[in-house]
Amino acid sequence: MIQVQPQPHYTFVIRTLMRLFEQGLLTNVEEIDVEPAYGFDAQLRYNNKHVRYIHGASLDINGNGASHIATLKERAKRFMTNFGYNTPQGKAFVSPRYLNEIQNYLNRYGLEEHNTFAEVPTYIETVIGLPCFIKPNDGYRGTDVYRCTTMEEVQSVLEVMQKRCYELIIVEAAANFPEYRLVIYDYAFFACYSKSPLAIRGDGHSTIESLVYAAKHSLESTGRTLDVEALKPHIDIRMKQAGLTLQSVIPEGQSVQLLDMANLSVGGTTDDYSDVIHPHWQQLCTELSRDMNLRLVGIDFMCSDITAPEGEYTIIEINAAPSLQAYAAIGKGQAQKVDSLYLSVFNSPPHI
Repeated sequence: MIQVQPQPHYTFVIRTLMRLFEQGLLTNVEEIDVEPAYGFDAQLRYNNKHVRYIHGASLDINGNGASHIATLKERAKRFMTNFGYNTPQGKAFVSPRYLNEIQNYLNRYGLEEHNTFAEVPTYIETVIGLPCFIKPNDGYRGTDVYRCTTMEEVQSVLEVMQKRCYELIIVEAAANFPEYRLVIYDYAFFACYSKSPLAIRGDGHSTIESLVYAAKHSLESTGRTLDVEALKPHIDIRMKQAGLTLQSVIPEGQSVQLLDMANLSVGGTTDDYSDVIHPHWQQLCTELSRDMNLRLVGIDFMCSDITAPEGEYTIIEINAAPSLQAYAAIGKGQAQKVDSLYLSVFNSPPHI
């Protein structure tokens, strides 16, 4: 029994859960209780009296410690680097506000102070150079991820980070390889798909701003969302780098990249590479999932040639609750694969 009816604004995972249950496929599930207002959380009660909780895209199959580490980019990167995986060169920096909050703690135990925002420009100029990425340590869905090409942009982004009250930010050298998302489930390869940043194509008479909102409406028609207002600071920086503004008119057929982050949650596009990815990269990411103790993980992966057994690569970050909505939207075959994964998870009572 389901207590509520699915709504369009419910998360992709919750809507899929409710559909599979209504189809009678979750034979081990006795009842589903979905939080009705937002459709972000659900409880599955099994025939054997075990219980599973769904929160957003989290399926309640990864351990709390491993999941938490995955949300902290600097910590996850440290452990991945210690295991020998390639990650972008970079460093974490603490905000002045947060440093002031923890100063007594640092003094009490004689701990060294962290690098502060004030040291970011020197680090960039003397160590990693430009372009570089600046992002919050605990951010998600591409929020406040900036690619800087000048020191003026660096200063502007640092001001944004202070206004947002982030405690810790990551400053990393920018890699120039194509980006992919590899999904590993139960320590086995599940899927690989490309991630390309949001772009618009000119028609010779529409402004960039109007084309951005057209892209927003197009995405919403497929069940995805695009918060244009939240992304405007990112788009403005990208447009300045290209010598454009939101009121610029792009010639017909010309493409303009709007963002530097390729997150699918901010309008990125994708293609399926599951059939062409070389087994070497499948194995590497499968080993990473074991090393990070994550049964289900999305690995943001950049590689010089995903089809070859050798080449340069870097692991940008890992996600312990990867959304599969964009992958499922590629086509019928991909949607069936996603249904199969969710069916496997939802129909299996958690171990106690």
